[in-house]
Amino acid sequence: DRGILFENTISPAPMTLPSHSSMLTGTNPPYHDIHDNLNSQLSPSNVTLAEILSEHGFTTAAIVSATVLEAQFGLNQGFDEYIDEMDGATAHANERSGAATSQLAMQWLDKHQDEPFFLFLHYFDPHDAYLPPPPFSNLFSDNLYAGEIAYTDHCIGQVIDKLETLGLLDTTLLIITGDHGEMRGDHGESDHSFFIYQGAVKVPLIIVPPGRRTPKRIDQLAGLIDIVPTICGLLGFKPPPEVHGEDLSAHIYHGKRQADITNRKIFCESFTPTKYNANPLIGVVSDRWKYIHTTRPELYDLQNDPLESKNLARYKPRLVSDFSEWIEWTIDTQSRHESDSNVDLDPETLAKLKQLGYVGGDVSIDYSLTSNDKTDPKDLIAFHMSGKKIAALVGAKKHAEARIVCHAMLAERPDYWTG
Repeated sequence: DRGILFENTISPAPMTLPSHSSMLTGTNPPYHDIHDNLNSQLSPSNVTLAEILSEHGFTTAAIVSATVLEAQFGLNQGFDEYIDEMDGATAHANERSGAATSQLAMQWLDKHQDEPFFLFLHYFDPHDAYLPPPPFSNLFSDNLYAGEIAYTDHCIGQVIDKLETLGLLDTTLLIITGDHGEMRGDHGESDHSFFIYQGAVKVPLIIVPPGRRTPKRIDQLAGLIDIVPTICGLLGFKPPPEVHGEDLSAHIYHGKRQADITNRKIFCESFTPTKYNANPLIGVVSDRWKYIHTTRPELYDLQNDPLESKNLARYKPRLVSDFSEWIEWTIDTQSRHESDSNVDLDPETLAKLKQLGYVGGDVSIDYSLTSNDKTDPKDLIAFHMSGKKIAALVGAKKHAEARIVCHAMLAERPDYWTG
């Protein structure tokens, strides 16, 4: 009712750790070198938003709600406090409920209300399995995913109400966003982490500058990589030189329109298919088009085909060539080779991540564009979903059923193994 809603915002990856790494550094995955939730940590060579704000005198804190963002993955850089202990806040030790996260946030605000602060809150609830608490489970009994979102919205509202009670709302910059979407069965994927279709990478972005009273919708293309430079722009800071995003403050205050940036392109990727020795998915989104570079390239007219159902790649070879060249240029100019993002996780952490639904196995980070002798990811989505089904069955201690699925997967691809 009072914020600026960016209606066309893209995440660079359909997965929590890579997308948060971009959100908090303003850089794309080729630069920060986080491509998966497993076996990676953000290198200290990256500059985070918390580090920037800390240098400018802000007290900084983060409250995260899932194992995948624990401090061991590197996103704690620059935070004075990084609250990642789950303490059994839900039935699972790897996830905190939205209500518990908001409660911690309100307690933190009571202590730090007289300081300039940056508080980063992470809510994890809208993830499979969708189990919103009452009354949301009853109000949304026919769509529990929507119930999880409504519950999270309610929890965020508690924090906003607290800011108002403390007299801080009109002097606080609020940004509400998401790290990825859920495919909900589109293109054969039930949740996220495999494909980079719009269902997985198009996310909400609401910016409420201090004192804002009137709502506004902006249809220009934006990205999670824009958050760092936009905050810097709104506060009058210069962002780090390596930032790939755009400062959106001019569009907020000066009414710049889509016509001003019609040539903008946003990068996105998924290396999850490489766990099956398939090609990755490397994409680019423009104001109208979506191109996905893989074994069988895909091109979609998002204005006329928002569900990405008609692949136009073979009908528009010039456009495919232009987008391929842009991807190659982006990777060439943004990739770093000195980054050290590998981390060996303990078995307990790996088990928790798999309980959250993330499939094991090593990703193969090779940006040389697509080997024609590798499988197209589109041909592996059913196999991938079988792997996720195994994790769910094991989590439910249905080992006999899990064994049956394992045998079926090994019969289909005898060379595939995940620890």
